[in-house]
Amino acid sequence: MIHKNAQNGHVLITMSVFVIYLIYYIYKGLGTYESETYQIRLVTAIFSGICWGAAGIFVRTLEHDGLDNFSIISFRMLLAALITGIWILFYNRHLFYVHQRDFWLFIGSGMIGMTALSVFYNISVTKGSLALSAVLLAMSPVFVLFLAAIFFHEP
Repeated sequence: MIHKNAQNGHVLITMSVFVIYLIYYIYKGLGTYESETYQIRLVTAIFSGICWGAAGIFVRTLEHDGLDNFSIISFRMLLAALITGIWILFYNRHLFYVHQRDFWLFIGSGMIGMTALSVFYNISVTKGSLALSAVLLAMSPVFVLFLAAIFFHEP
């Protein structure tokens, strides 16, 4: 009999392989009449949706295996910062520069905002249902729209 934690690991590996094959076949199946940039954008949009949708499964599995919320978020943020930093380093170093007047916005929305989003999403996934958590996460642009209208007086 397979231990439950090992079985969860097998499920995660199988899902990861499935996602990779799905992206490959979507990319391969796209018509050649479209530009390569459009194809890359379409594949990355689909891939990001799959990753965000599967995040709840990973959070539940990792918490079940004994990791706390802080460890999961720290690893996610560190990995995301590392991948994004390497990407920016090779493709557009100018994006590393932050104007002094925009620094408060960078800290507030970038660091505090993403950390709070991750904390509350992880709590929502562990305490509630994955479907409700995914719907609330998908509604976040609507909340941003309302908050931007209130605080930044955007139309």
